[in-house]
Amino acid sequence: MRNIGKVGDMTGKIWKNFEIKISIILLLVVASFSFTMYAVIYNQFYALTIGKLQEDAIVIHKYAEESLDENTFRELNTIEDEGKELYSTAQRQLDEIRRIANIRYLYTAKRTESGAYIYVVDGLDKSAEDFRHIGDPIEPEIIPYLEKCLNDEVFLGSEILDTEWGIIYVTYFPYHDADGTVLGAIGMEFDCANLLHSFERMRAITILLSALLACGFILAAIIIVKRVVRDTEKTFSSMLTSITRLEMEVDKIYYDSLTGIYNRRFLDENLNNIISGEFHAERSFSLMVADIDYFKRYNDAYGHSEGDNCLKIVAEILGASVARPKDFIVRYGGEEFVVVLPNTDEQGAQLIAERMIENMRMRAIPHEKSAVANYVTVSIGIVTGKAECNRNGEDFIKKADQMMYQSKREGRNRYNATVFQDAAR
Repeated sequence: MRNIGKVGDMTGKIWKNFEIKISIILLLVVASFSFTMYAVIYNQFYALTIGKLQEDAIVIHKYAEESLDENTFRELNTIEDEGKELYSTAQRQLDEIRRIANIRYLYTAKRTESGAYIYVVDGLDKSAEDFRHIGDPIEPEIIPYLEKCLNDEVFLGSEILDTEWGIIYVTYFPYHDADGTVLGAIGMEFDCANLLHSFERMRAITILLSALLACGFILAAIIIVKRVVRDTEKTFSSMLTSITRLEMEVDKIYYDSLTGIYNRRFLDENLNNIISGEFHAERSFSLMVADIDYFKRYNDAYGHSEGDNCLKIVAEILGASVARPKDFIVRYGGEEFVVVLPNTDEQGAQLIAERMIENMRMRAIPHEKSAVANYVTVSIGIVTGKAECNRNGEDFIKKADQMMYQSKREGRNRYNATVFQDAAR
């Protein structure tokens, strides 16, 4: 019995040492894995962010180059030229693009005959402290990027910069005249302060997840050593099943099962809060109602299966026509959609409506029974409210619906817009 006791004690010590060694090895492995996971996630997130900024810059440049008059680079040279209509038009265009695209700075620049690098048109509001006038010199740190543009090279930054005027992402594009000659450059500087905060939050979350993962691995190792891993796997599987079921239930509540976008219930529960938040922040708010023209004829001609497919495509087109994170599309009922546009004035909303109608034309879903065109079209109603407007979600939807029906009466495939002028209900 004494020998058995000694063997038992020795076995216990060996087992204990084994557990310690396994735990140390796993701890080192988990620590290395956690650090690698953190580095991969952070770098991937950063790379995706830079890629998205570059894509946005390319789209904005294309639109700006098509909109601007090439004579702004030839005829605007000194501050005295700011009285010209040519300057006022270009400044309004850049300011509108800057606000809609949510860019911090959008401006044009060129090299004078004397070799000086100067600003031409600044898209900022003239009351801004850092507004640049015609002829103001370009900052020295920007000149190398500008020189590349004037040599017909596109500069797309590979990193977010921490400058004395803020945390920004910089891009420069050459501006060409009708003959392809480079006249100057279009500069964009995206405000990335919020992105930096997101990076910091992501770093903290990743570290926390890594720590939790490390604890989980060590716990799992102990469980494996003690031969109860199967029970743990069953528990974990049950948890995942419950979470998956919960996510599916949430999707059923707030998402349209056909198109995958938000449904009317989501809008009803959130619209008033969104409007109140915008008005409290003294920002404009716009809402659209878009209805597919002659959709009953489409169903009768092509069948309900194709009708469902048409609804999916239209939802995709409308969704692709809005770019900002807070903008969203709702399937309100049948062939009717609601577009929610926080921090958007009437000009911005109309620009988006024009883009939707043009995108429908470009996609050209065949519709032989339409009395408007040989493709599927939409009629849109827009309503905008200012900060002083005391209106709720029902008021916005009702008014936008009225404007949509006015578009129907005027011939369809168009939009009509209005602005709440007073605070009365």
